[in-house]
Amino acid sequence: MDLRVEGYYTRTSNYISSEDHKYPAIRYSDNIDRVWTKGAELEFNRSATAGLGIYFNYNFYIVNWHDDSLEIEPFLMELTPKHRFNTRLSYLLLKSTTLSLDTRGVIGRSSKSGLSMDDYFILNAGIEQKLFRRNFIINLRMENIFDIDYQEIYGYPMPGRTIALFASYSW
Repeated sequence: MDLRVEGYYTRTSNYISSEDHKYPAIRYSDNIDRVWTKGAELEFNRSATAGLGIYFNYNFYIVNWHDDSLEIEPFLMELTPKHRFNTRLSYLLLKSTTLSLDTRGVIGRSSKSGLSMDDYFILNAGIEQKLFRRNFIINLRMENIFDIDYQEIYGYPMPGRTIALFASYSW
């Protein structure tokens, strides 16, 4: 079992913010007087008995800034999710076959001016098969199973449901 907890705080003077937006079409750079971030991260990983594996990661993050002279708000900087999590369940079905189910989600993206982005929760699943003394691995995955419309970065939609096949060989 692994457990990790960490916290952080940064304060920066004269922060250079450069943003290139697709919607609305704006490109600009600014020198922001003060920017500070703070947050915490919790991670838990356990390989349980009977082939079951559990992973959980949660991140809490706040960014704030102050500069009275800015003409355009650096809203991309503020749209960083306040709550972000990843979970994963894996199960060793046979000696060399693993099933997995994982989720990814973000909550709380809004700027001082009222611009916000939708929260999202994505579900993914996969099966991994190890062959030839475990040197050759085939992994079949379905990402975004429920075909959710979401954006990780403002103005750039992420793909819908995706099926991917990966293969690797190590020696």
